[in-house]
Amino acid sequence: MEDINTQLVILLVIRLSPKCSEQYRILPWDPLSARADIQWSYRAGRDEWGVEVDSQLSICADEQWFYVSAEQVARENGKEIHLRTWEERVARVAL
Repeated sequence: MEDINTQLVILLVIRLSPKCSEQYRILPWDPLSARADIQWSYRAGRDEWGVEVDSQLSICADEQWFYVSAEQVARENGKEIHLRTWEERVARVAL
């Protein structure tokens, strides 16, 4: 994962730390092998308090559909407070 830019906001004394990893793949002879995998990780905190949000997204396709899957998890002080997952299929009607 790439460290986007860890910041310390002096006035508020809040620590911010976003990270991102993006991977795009395709075989030259197979356009339907195209795939994107994206991960974001975001941390913010001050003293003993901290929040984290981790997000993952994957996109691929076949001849008729785009497939999108995603997950997002949020934590406060290490305790999971939010979890959402998506599994979507979108018709390739305009191609």
